Amino acid sequence: MPLIKLRPLSLGSNGGFMSGYTLYKMHLAVYSHFDGKYDMVKYGASGMRISNESYLKKGNRVLYERLATKYNSTKLLLLVFHAKLNADTNNIANVSIAMQKDSEEYLRKFTRIDSRFQEDMENILYAASKKGLTFKDMLINKDGHPPLLKIWLSGGIERETMVILDHYLKLFNIFDRNMKDDFTWNVERVKFIAYRDVLIFDTDMIKKKLSQILNKLK
Repeated sequence: MPLIKLRPLSLGSNGGFMSGYTLYKMHLAVYSHFDGKYDMVKYGASGMRISNESYLKKGNRVLYERLATKYNSTKLLLLVFHAKLNADTNNIANVSIAMQKDSEEYLRKFTRIDSRFQEDMENILYAASKKGLTFKDMLINKDGHPPLLKIWLSGGIERETMVILDHYLKLFNIFDRNMKDDFTWNVERVKFIAYRDVLIFDTDMIKKKLSQILNKLK
């Protein structure tokens, strides 16, 4: 098992594919989940109560129908995740564009998360050494945001690396204690927690991997 993988979620699929109507409900569920207004772990990825009649009234439903026949349900879930977390697009047309642009790269992410986590950790520790800081120093905000959060906000490391560190080090609790009134952190925190909730973590592998990295680069 890799360091993380997606938690099984009820997709309401039939033979690996879904209808445009189910995709529409999943689209709304994912966006509501990452806005902190819906629990996909509890209610599933297609559990929102949306009537078929309201779906049929949508002028862009042809886009849902087209995407539903192009990708299987698991891939669609990952791609809508990607559109929300990386582009934060709110309509299905933009989701479709995001899928065509770089969706395959996102889908490959889970097959190489172990090596990317190591790369990210090496980059974090290199940044710390350049500033004369320890890894623990990177988690504390002595001036503005913590250095680790600054690296993530600038696109220097993956979101998955942040949630892996949180799983083992309770990173978000540390940020909460030091940035409870920080607007940027409070906005990003909602997405981090929502993402963390739909992942399964291999705690033993994370502990082993993190220990190897920290010991190697001391």
